[in-house]
Amino acid sequence: MGDFMYEMKPLVCLFGGVIALILGENIEGALSSLTLFFSGSLVWIHRSHARRKDRRTKKTITYSELTIDWYELKPFIYIAVGFIVPYFYQLSWALLLSTILIWSGSHVLILRIFNRKYAF
Repeated sequence: MGDFMYEMKPLVCLFGGVIALILGENIEGALSSLTLFFSGSLVWIHRSHARRKDRRTKKTITYSELTIDWYELKPFIYIAVGFIVPYFYQLSWALLLSTILIWSGSHVLILRIFNRKYAF
């Protein structure tokens, strides 16, 4: 049971952040949900780096103990912005932009999962 909970932590943070963003009614809730979402994405990224079998040269920017790899964070940013846009704009173009961003981020994330030589 402990391994299952450990493996599900980034997914719970990601989906919890998205659900909290959708259900939130104020800016503080939106910021809290984004914090939860990005903490889940950072856990996901760090675990994927640790499990990769096809190690390549790292192109990372290191700030003290936190290593941020913007290339790895890009699909999560697309998805988060896709959920934020309709939160502030209730127009048809915003819904279209939101759909494109969420689809693009999800597509890139799925391609990375299947193209890497590790099991999630």
